[in-house]
Amino acid sequence: MTDRTRRVRTRPDDFPAHLRAWLEEYDDLLSGITILRRLPDSDAAVEAVLAVREMRKARLSWEMWQALVLGEGDDPDRLLLGRVPLALLEQARLAFYGVEMTVWPTHLSVVGPQ
Repeated sequence: MTDRTRRVRTRPDDFPAHLRAWLEEYDDLLSGITILRRLPDSDAAVEAVLAVREMRKARLSWEMWQALVLGEGDDPDRLLLGRVPLALLEQARLAFYGVEMTVWPTHLSVVGPQ
């Protein structure tokens, strides 16, 4: 099987390690997106880069993992900070969302017992 077709199944508690590896691999790209955001009239360019499949997949995987963790009653930031350096998390949040985030996007809602 080639790397393109290989599917890796991970448990939710493995996610922070996989996220860290991805963020470290694409650190330069995330930094570039953050810098690009500062340029005037760069919105379309930023959106084009974020629309690349690998970028969308990483962002949506992160958001889904967060929703699952919240659904279990845990704190995603607590789980990430034990495994991913804060500076790396902040850079990724700036690249993906354009702002330093203390609260994650709320377009994913957790459905569970009330």
